[in-house]
Amino acid sequence: MNIDKSNLIECIDFEISSICNAGCSVCMRRRDGHYSEFKQTYWTIDEVKRAIDIDIIKNLKNLILCGNFGDAMGNPDIVKIAEYFRLHNSNLPIHINTNGGIGDVEKYEQLGKMGIEMTFGLDGIGEANELYRVNVKWENVIRNLTAFTKNCKPNHLEIQFIMWSETTNQIIPMIDLIKEIGFGRLFLRKPYTTGLKTEVYNMNGESTHFLTEVENEDLNPYLETFWDYSKIDILREELSNINLQTKQLEISNFIIKPKRTFPPKPYEYSEVNFNEHDNENFKKITKQTCYSKNFKNPSNLLENHYNIYITHDKLLMPCCMIPPNISNSIHHHTTEETPYQKEILNRMLELGFENFSLQNKTLKELFNSDILDKFVYIDLENNTQFKMCKTICGKCN
Repeated sequence: MNIDKSNLIECIDFEISSICNAGCSVCMRRRDGHYSEFKQTYWTIDEVKRAIDIDIIKNLKNLILCGNFGDAMGNPDIVKIAEYFRLHNSNLPIHINTNGGIGDVEKYEQLGKMGIEMTFGLDGIGEANELYRVNVKWENVIRNLTAFTKNCKPNHLEIQFIMWSETTNQIIPMIDLIKEIGFGRLFLRKPYTTGLKTEVYNMNGESTHFLTEVENEDLNPYLETFWDYSKIDILREELSNINLQTKQLEISNFIIKPKRTFPPKPYEYSEVNFNEHDNENFKKITKQTCYSKNFKNPSNLLENHYNIYITHDKLLMPCCMIPPNISNSIHHHTTEETPYQKEILNRMLELGFENFSLQNKTLKELFNSDILDKFVYIDLENNTQFKMCKTICGKCN
């Protein structure tokens, strides 16, 4: 007897678009300033209606429209998709993440009126925003932010600010922007980096400057903290007592690096060899958490409150952490994949890449095939999980 476990899916993190206007420095869309092997695509409203079962929508407790490769607001059907989920679950909280510089102003107005929650990723005022959010034009941000905030509920706005050493002097101006709006929560986020110095490229592929992690120890307690509007003045006062003089921006050489392309080649099985240092670290990690298995209590892996992820190219994944590490390699095998990537890709190859696809199956059919159990969940319960789950998944630990 087949058991329908899809009613245990309580949250969907849905990458409805791989379209984006930005060239952020750590984004997997680009390699050394050039676009990598990914598809510019989006889920149409008709594809959503075909693949996402109404029964699942009715049981959802949360819907997140974000993504790894693109911006949800780059999807021309964004409003129709939000309306479709709300049609079948009128009280469903829907959260959208955007850089704010993409999409039609009318859509921001409509989403605000619908009661959609939105996080704007803003890392500075004016041109300072482009130190990280390359090509996100401030005039477009302000236009869209204004359209949303004039129509949304006060508790439905969040500003996410990524704290780099070179941008910390922008935190107080960002607080002042929130004060000018009159509401909004602030999330001070620790950046993902590509080493000691994160190289930034303009849209022409020229190496322009470098960004570094926060070096001011006085700011460390503020990394990964949320500030409700009621406490934003307290934050401003605390920060005013800290020297927020930023590290001088290190300019690069504006050289365009050669583009490395990898022609289409299906992934083939690869030996996995972690070094001795990594193996020693693995032994030290004895406890695993997982928001995908149980987003209500990630430490309890025996209960099932699933929070699953759907990619722009229609793959069902357990979470947002795995896809950016393996997506390109599925069809553009380079033989340069890391042991973390090989471990996951080998398992997917064994299970069949096609068995993760929503291209011709509904979410209910695919989830009830137990593909995610075979892929990750059984191993999580048995403490034989992927090394990436153990050491890289900062979202869960």
